[in-house]
Order: sequence, then C-alpha cells, then structure tokens
Amino acid sequence: MSLAAQRSPLAKFAVGAGILYRANPLDVLAREDVEFECQKCGSTDLKKVSLVYQDGLSKTKSRSRHFGFLLGTAGPAIVTGRSIRYGTQQSVLSRSLNPPAKWSYARLVARFFVISCFALFAYIVFVSASNPPVSTLPVKLYVFLAPVAFLVCLAVLVRHNRFVYPRQYAQWDHSFLCQRCGTLSIHNS
Repeated sequence: MSLAAQRSPLAKFAVGAGILYRANPLDVLAREDVEFECQKCGSTDLKKVSLVYQDGLSKTKSRSRHFGFLLGTAGPAIVTGRSIRYGTQQSVLSRSLNPPAKWSYARLVARFFVISCFALFAYIVFVSASNPPVSTLPVKLYVFLAPVAFLVCLAVLVRHNRFVYPRQYAQWDHSFLCQRCGTLSIHNS
C-alpha cells in the first residue's frame, strides 16, 4: 500500500484506484446505509422491479440450414437454404412485472378506420337489401357522431399518456420485489 493510501482514508476513492465517483468522497463516507424492508415479512432482501424485469428478458438469434431432395416433373433436385431468426424470450415473472405502456395514437387511428369501414360496409349491405325509399338518417348520424367519438377517444388517450402513464411508470420504477416472499412494495429512495 502506498504512503498516500495509508495516510488518507479517502484513498479508495482516488482516481488512481480505478474507481470514479461523481459525488464528493466525504459525502459518500458520511452516507448511512438505507435498507428497505419488506412490508409483509420484514426481509431486507429486496430487488428493484425494473431489474427483475430485465433479468427475465433474453434476446435470441438462431441460425439454421435447410437441405432437401425434391422430385418433380423436371427431375430430381437438391434444395438448400439458410435462415436466421431473431426473437425475445421472457420469463413468467418478468412478464408479470412489465412496465406500464403508453397508449398508441396509430392504433387509435387504425381502429377508427376499421370501424368506419365496417359501418360503411354494413350500411351498404342493409341499404341494398331494403326497398326504396332508403333513409339517409344513419349516414347523417354517423357523419356527425363519428368525429365526436374519435375526439373523445383521442382526449382520453392524451389524458392517459400525459397524466396517468407518468404516475404509473414512477410507481413501477419505485417498486421492489421481496426475494423471500415475493411481495411487491413501493419505496421512495
């Protein structure tokens, strides 16, 4: 041990030790260890939910070769090929601890489009099956009510993405899983 390391209790925080701290070394020494406890069993063996979620995810990449013998009208042939598949595997625990998700604007527009096409198709089928005179009241109601319904759904979606989602994500981010009993608890650090 060097002479400077023997003199200073902060030597382990030196850049020469290979450890870089962003905080003031005196503050790091003065910190008290804060241990969270499980609210159910009192265990201090807690793991952050985001880490448990990440531990349960694994990305896969597989390669395969194909070989085959083909008989056809043109005669026998040998068929070969290669394929690469990418995927993600997720454990059951990780899937149960998924983070909250924002609602998709594109999905709202796509669903509205599908419902509009279905309504138009249903109206055409029923109008063509009915006797004249045909009422245009359903079309007028749809032209008026569809944009109103779309705007209400859009307002709900914006409200969720701007106000509900950040609160849910913050709650998920501050959640811990007890490694002994499996209880979820929320601790603000």
